[in-house]
Amino acid sequence: MEINKTGFKKIDAADLDFFRDILGEPGVSTNAESLKEYGHDYTEDLLFEPEVVLKPVPTEQVSRVLSFCRSEEHTSELQSRQY
Repeated sequence: MEINKTGFKKIDAADLDFFRDILGEPGVSTNAESLKEYGHDYTEDLLFEPEVVLKPVPTEQVSRVLSFCRSEEHTSELQSRQY
């Protein structure tokens, strides 16, 4: 298990497979453009790219993703976006 600099487990291929099973391919993004878009704050010139961007829609998906992250010792940051 690889740990990132914050002390949480890094996302690996098995984690991505789990997320894709729950959210489908469109709900999981690891491409550089998405990571950059979701990793910055419009109020300041800061960039903290995530390892993965997840887009759960119904409450059940949100709950399953957060439960998994907690059980696997992944950090999570929630952002609400209108699509």
